[in-house]
Amino acid sequence: MLVPGADERLASVTQFLDENMLRVPSIALAQAAKELVRTGNLASEMLTWSRAALLHTDEGASQRVLACEDKQIDPLCAAIERFVDHLLRGHLNESERRRCFQLKHLITDIERVADLTENLAQAGQERTREHIPFSPEAQDELLKFHTLVCEVWALAVRALASGDKAIARAVVEGEDEIDLMETPLRESHRQRVECGVCAPKADILFIETLRNLERIGDHADNLGVSVLRN
Repeated sequence: MLVPGADERLASVTQFLDENMLRVPSIALAQAAKELVRTGNLASEMLTWSRAALLHTDEGASQRVLACEDKQIDPLCAAIERFVDHLLRGHLNESERRRCFQLKHLITDIERVADLTENLAQAGQERTREHIPFSPEAQDELLKFHTLVCEVWALAVRALASGDKAIARAVVEGEDEIDLMETPLRESHRQRVECGVCAPKADILFIETLRNLERIGDHADNLGVSVLRN
């Protein structure tokens, strides 16, 4: 009674997983995919909160991001992975086995997006702690870039949920746009630093923010490509 069983541990963090489903792999895989989409949507919420955390140094938003990553995303990813690993130990056909490995890769993508979003929230906390300002130009550029990344990630989760290849192609195109946008942002920031418009303390933070956002775009692309390959 003091030590929860596997079913109780699953029920405490997940909505769609049940150990009894493992007897029917096709159903178990469909439910695992639903849980994965739910986790991706939580990562979308984190990404939205990180905008206020980073650009407006909103400590409440930072705390929401950190709490969601620690108390929801990490336990969910671990629960889904255990569930899929359990499936892999059973009798599966080749298609079901491939789907298991695909889900494991997607779990990694979503977990890494949550980690990168946590970096953005922590950058907001660093701005507050170290009194690091962004120039109005830097704020505007980061807002546009962050907004684009949010949109592409949300599209990626929609593609994953629906299996819609048109949405998946829009994700791949959106990731290309992210890559094209990043280089000019780096250059304009370099010019601001050289001209003294941006404080030196803001230099590393700005570049790291671009890197984190661009990597989120890469993981969104992975979700889109997974749908196109199904």
